[in-house]
Amino acid sequence: MTTNTNTVTATVTEGHELAALWAKREAADRRVFKRDIADGGFDNRLGKLLVQLYAENPGTYLDKAVVRAHKLDVIPGQRRSDALWFAREGESELVQGVLQASKRGFTSLAALKQACDKAAKKAEKDAKVSSEGEGEGEGEGEGEGASEGASEDKGVNFANLAPHEVVALVTRNFSVEAQAEIARAIAMNVKAKAARKAA
Repeated sequence: MTTNTNTVTATVTEGHELAALWAKREAADRRVFKRDIADGGFDNRLGKLLVQLYAENPGTYLDKAVVRAHKLDVIPGQRRSDALWFAREGESELVQGVLQASKRGFTSLAALKQACDKAAKKAEKDAKVSSEGEGEGEGEGEGEGASEGASEDKGVNFANLAPHEVVALVTRNFSVEAQAEIARAIAMNVKAKAARKAA
């Protein structure tokens, strides 16, 4: 019995130590990631170089000779691909919204890209559901006024959406009035999050 108890205690202690080490490693990875995507950071510079090389060498892929000549062959292809994606998409509202909405931050561009893809799909699905709801409302009402009222009742409440969801919906070509409502919702979300963090 004593040996079994000692073994359990030793494994629990080891598990706790490993969890603490992992938390430190993830925190360090998040700091490195923030440095890498900032101006002058590794991924930022790599992405800009790749954008320039693609501009000089049009095509779907860079020629292997070009990659070798610039010593980029020592950097894994996935890392190059992610840096290129960030150079092209990093300033978009979707990416910036996902970065701001993240509570824990990211440890790699691959994780950020995955989160952006997920957010875009969710926003697209929400927009589709919203537009279907508006279409149903228009068919049921009599006259223009009734359909407008029905679509407002079944429309999206932008204040309840996450910033990245709002951004994705904006890109779906909303009217000027809807874009103004979206901008107000973004401002309200940012203020609410700042208030929660301060509390």
